[in-house]
Amino acid sequence: MLNYERPDEMSVPTPDYLWLNVDGTHFIDATDSCGISSEPDECGRGVCAADFDFDGDLDIYVSNYRLNPNFLWLNSGDGIFINSAEEHGIEGVPILSGGHYYYGHTIGSEFADFDNDGDFDLFCANLAHPRFIDFSDKSMLYENEGTPDFHFSDVREDAGILYQETNSDVAWSDFDNDGYLDLFITNVYVGRKSALYRNNGDGTFTEVSYPAGVRVDNGWGCAWSDFDNDGFLDLVSGSEFHLYHNRGNSNHWIEVRLEGRDVNRSAIGSYVFVYSGGMRQLRQVEGGKGTSTQNSLRLHFGLGGATVVDSHEIHWLGSERVEKYYNIPADVIYTAIESEGLFSSIEELAHLPKRLSTCVYPNPFNAGAYIGFELMEPISLSVEIYNSLGEMVRTVPERFYPSGRNRIFVSNDGLSSGTYLYVIKDGKKVFSSGKMIHLK
Repeated sequence: MLNYERPDEMSVPTPDYLWLNVDGTHFIDATDSCGISSEPDECGRGVCAADFDFDGDLDIYVSNYRLNPNFLWLNSGDGIFINSAEEHGIEGVPILSGGHYYYGHTIGSEFADFDNDGDFDLFCANLAHPRFIDFSDKSMLYENEGTPDFHFSDVREDAGILYQETNSDVAWSDFDNDGYLDLFITNVYVGRKSALYRNNGDGTFTEVSYPAGVRVDNGWGCAWSDFDNDGFLDLVSGSEFHLYHNRGNSNHWIEVRLEGRDVNRSAIGSYVFVYSGGMRQLRQVEGGKGTSTQNSLRLHFGLGGATVVDSHEIHWLGSERVEKYYNIPADVIYTAIESEGLFSSIEELAHLPKRLSTCVYPNPFNAGAYIGFELMEPISLSVEIYNSLGEMVRTVPERFYPSGRNRIFVSNDGLSSGTYLYVIKDGKKVFSSGKMIHLK
């Protein structure tokens, strides 16, 4: 958790913290023990993470303001983080003035593979005033040079991304489904407009804000999500937030929601390679990015004219498990459950292995329903409810059930009419599953 500056004194930084999740029950302050306090406090504005060096653990990038250097907390894998921003070329450009080194006003940053070369690049949005002061970093598009050193080089100018004075937040997405990640950048202060850049596929970008209809004034945060499930990413942005509906085109796509079993439930940090039409794409599940914003947890891949994904490769971060699927039809929203499979519909999810017989009554239901079952021995169980898109919409917390006949009540609160899948779990393993129908 990064912190900015003292509210009563500008440019006086406050410390960042690392809170360690203990068994999903509570958090402990691990700032000192993990090495985060080894650097002087700076004025943090944004944080993002990625396993940019592919060593199996998440590294953390902190965007610092007030002409401070940025941090890259390299995860050593043993609970210790080391600031390696300078070594990897992404702390900013130091300028010596008056006996001090100055960098930039970085606000939001995000990792993404914009050039489809199989590694994570980085965009840093800097508020820069070179007309007032000589030392103020402009925004930077850092290209990852890959193995063995994973060093980054700034290619913003060569890529055709124009300088704007008040860049704030950034969000990557393939909004036109051509297989290349495009770039949206907000600008703060009234009268300062955002910019949307289409990726040309050759390392350069073209600014398309006006024809795309997404000129946002005084925008802080921004994020992408396919809110209407049509396969095209929509955009939310603005200091007074606006939702921009993507009207799409004829290009194809797939979307995949990852669900961890041995790794964390939301699969944060896990990443996917998709191979289709001679192209390789890389996406990761982000817990957050930019400046206090987050894109959808569901991964989106534009496929251009391809109607089949040749290969879909999931790397579950936190384990050494890699799962591969082949010849996957396009234009489908999938759910990938770690160690259990890739599912395209509630019908497929309903065929997960069963370890006891259950019944739902009444079914269809209106006010609520009971899931009845009989146990040979006592056990602790939980229930998850999924909609027809494979999205989890309800949970019944884990509790202990004695041997004999038992039942679990599922309320109708917030449920629309439709078919749902219930999954009963014994810890992380599926105990039983089935369908239930809600009618209003």
